[in-house]
Amino acid sequence: MSTKSIKLENSALRAISLAAILVCLVGVYFTAKWAFANTIALKAEKQTDADPIVISEFAVGLAPSDPQTHYTLAALYDKSFLLENQPKSLAEYEAAAALAPNDFRLWLALGKARERNGDVEGAEDAVRRAVKLAPNYSLVQWTLGNILLRQNKTNEAFAEIRKATENDTTYANPAIAAAWQTFNGDLTQIKQNLGDAPQTKTALASFLLKQKKYRGAMQILSELNGAENFAVGKISNSGFESKEKPEETKDFEWQIADGAKPEIGIATLQKHNGNNSLGFVFNSADGKDFRNVSQLVAIESGKKYIFETFYKADLKTSATLRWEIVNEADGKILATTDAVSANSDWTSLKTEFIAPETSEAVIIRLVRDQCKTTACSISGKIWFDDFSLN
Repeated sequence: MSTKSIKLENSALRAISLAAILVCLVGVYFTAKWAFANTIALKAEKQTDADPIVISEFAVGLAPSDPQTHYTLAALYDKSFLLENQPKSLAEYEAAAALAPNDFRLWLALGKARERNGDVEGAEDAVRRAVKLAPNYSLVQWTLGNILLRQNKTNEAFAEIRKATENDTTYANPAIAAAWQTFNGDLTQIKQNLGDAPQTKTALASFLLKQKKYRGAMQILSELNGAENFAVGKISNSGFESKEKPEETKDFEWQIADGAKPEIGIATLQKHNGNNSLGFVFNSADGKDFRNVSQLVAIESGKKYIFETFYKADLKTSATLRWEIVNEADGKILATTDAVSANSDWTSLKTEFIAPETSEAVIIRLVRDQCKTTACSISGKIWFDDFSLN
């Protein structure tokens, strides 16, 4: 096969070369112009000696097809808090999203802007576009959930809020607050809509404690892994056998006041049952040294309870020790045990009380009665074990 060569005239070659150079120059020009405008837009918000809106408007004029310049101008209009700038802000967000339709951040910003301007359906559409582009991003899920919630689309709303909460624990507390208000404190519905993620349950238990909804808090804690020993009407760590204490259950654990006297700790040589008891070592000449020991216990309102504990004592004292049951709601004493004997082998202490109708919890606490004499020394040891409410 023979080949043929084509010879171009010098003028044709020069024309092609010039055209290529011209295309490159045009490309460089527009790229430089775009980059310059983009830089101006990004720096506009940081300006202190000039109007950032004016600078950003100039940047948009330089590069009208750059989504960043429109986004920056939209944000500046929005932050001006001037009523006349709000429609301008929305228009710039619209332009930015149209120029970069695959950037979820722009659709998210547009959705928020539309809602602020009263276009709720448009806001939902924009944020749903953001969700399609970033389906696993918590902020997008959270934003869509709240937009839906404000439209009373409750089931859809909490489906998105639940995803956001499970992906990012920072949304747990606001999600619980929203659910509490939406479902009027109905714990069953709150749990159904927020799910069973441990971090959500932990936050819900903490929220309920702050609301003094102790039964609900205890119910949630009992469902958490590692909190099996917690239940309504039950004294936790009643025999002082548990070594590990989940952080979220600390409100229902034994509380021992700070201090050096009396010495208080787990005793292994003396016990009524099991392996341990709670031991006290007293050595006070005037009886003033005393550390409070107590536990918050969730209970059923209106029910009758029998409190019992066992103790062993080897004391020298004119002071009187006993256990009190106190209504957490108002601090009223509901019942007291007999005073402990100064010297005894393992002995039962009992008392009965009826939980008030308005009560969700009681406080069980060791108290020392006020001495009748000036000298009120107390020395020796005492151990307590096997606490129960029945």
